[in-house]
Amino acid sequence: MRAGLFPGALWIRQGGTEVALPTAEDGGMPGLMPSLDVLVASCRRGGGAGAGVDLLVSDSIARNVMLPWQEAPLTPVQEHAYAQACLERAGVDLAAGWTLHSGFRHYGQVGLAVAVPTAWLDDARGRFAAAGLRLRRVTPVTAAAYWATPGGIGRAPGLLLLAEPGRITAVQQQGGRFSGLDVEPAGADPALALRRLLNRTRAAGLALAGLPVAETPVTVQLWQARPGLIDRALLARELPAARIRELAPGAWSK
Repeated sequence: MRAGLFPGALWIRQGGTEVALPTAEDGGMPGLMPSLDVLVASCRRGGGAGAGVDLLVSDSIARNVMLPWQEAPLTPVQEHAYAQACLERAGVDLAAGWTLHSGFRHYGQVGLAVAVPTAWLDDARGRFAAAGLRLRRVTPVTAAAYWATPGGIGRAPGLLLLAEPGRITAVQQQGGRFSGLDVEPAGADPALALRRLLNRTRAAGLALAGLPVAETPVTVQLWQARPGLIDRALLARELPAARIRELAPGAWSK
């Protein structure tokens, strides 16, 4: 059984059917727990005792950093230490209690390190266990996108936008593979947040603005935790040369 949890969108997938449930806005990790309880109850009704659940969670509770490729082979211990160093360099205080996962999906390309608060994982695992369910896997949105990049990009430069309440994540892609990661808070003015994020993306070297598609055939894939988080018309004006493709909310839950 696969389940999705977001500050403003919550769903479970059972037998190919997506069931939407209302939730409150993000109130931090404690604010997600009432939504998690609703999800646990729904999963309990949909599965038998001991059923396993894969949980897709908001990036708001996780920390993600890209791992530059290392030419020298890394042992599992060395890779873990390398991921720790990259997270700490990004300001994550691992001493505060984080569970870390890292990996490289493609040889010679950037990897991804993901940290989720251990206390949150233990709490979530306990809530599912109390309902007779097994929490098998917890995957933040960016990590899900990294390990399951959708097709249709080809070798052209690409941009994957992941929109959640309060944040927009931009993932740069080259040849269908991740090449960069940036995040912008989206508070009272989501349009301003989108412009800032795209400006930084352009400055980072992904040529997106004002160039003919024939010269720079950019594909922009847009994923939204719920409809309306990104103004499609604004996105089209900001990226006039781009082909914009919207992904289904459950794209990472399949």
